[in-house]
Amino acid sequence: MKGYIFFLILFFSSKALSQKQISIAKVEYEMTTNSNNGFDAYNAVLTFNEKISRFVFSKKAKEEELVEKEEKEHTVINLRINDTTANCIINDLNKKTIYNIIDKEIVFENNDSQRWTLGNEEKTIGKIRCKKATCNFRGRDYIAWYTDEIPVPFGPWKFNGLPGLIVEVSDATNEVFFSILKIEIPFNTEIKNISDSDKKISREDFKKRIEKELNKQKKNLEERARIIESSAGKNETIIINVSAPVINRGIELD
Repeated sequence: MKGYIFFLILFFSSKALSQKQISIAKVEYEMTTNSNNGFDAYNAVLTFNEKISRFVFSKKAKEEELVEKEEKEHTVINLRINDTTANCIINDLNKKTIYNIIDKEIVFENNDSQRWTLGNEEKTIGKIRCKKATCNFRGRDYIAWYTDEIPVPFGPWKFNGLPGLIVEVSDATNEVFFSILKIEIPFNTEIKNISDSDKKISREDFKKRIEKELNKQKKNLEERARIIESSAGKNETIIINVSAPVINRGIELD
């Protein structure tokens, strides 16, 4: 781990005067989510320097799912709306802001909303010595393992604010899980940041708009349900279940 510290110091110094944001390291994470919407696995990559990090997903969730099953006396069709998972998250320490890029839209929020409790417990993950921290964030209780041998406050997804790189983090129900697969130091590539001129929307306003859009989608699904029901044959009964709109049915529960 002394080599990691050496490279961090070296590249912090060498890139400090650069106008572009150039990474000093790349971290590949295993990322999985397992909820009522099913199991999803992602390949995810974090790049960072001393000022900024960029976390990129390799997979997105489906927007709409139709499940049809035959029962003894009738057909049941469930129409369900799933949220889409953002594929890029940027943490800008200078602006104290997290930018969540969702379908080319930039949603911003403060990056100081995680209140970590540092513990005394330690363990080794791979060859990395890690320390324990816990917090509650957006409706979930998390346990994180970080290493102060790589002293940057970054991690996967929106996780940040610890005195070292987050190596592993999971929620108490094991529905959300991140773990480092590979670290490359040094790793130099440009970290594309958000421009001041880019159009942005706050997380609060974005949630309100999504709720409005989901209600509209629900009405459309209900109309589709009525059409399907009316097409049933004389000896067939079709039951349509349209779920209520759900916001943040994913990692974030509130």
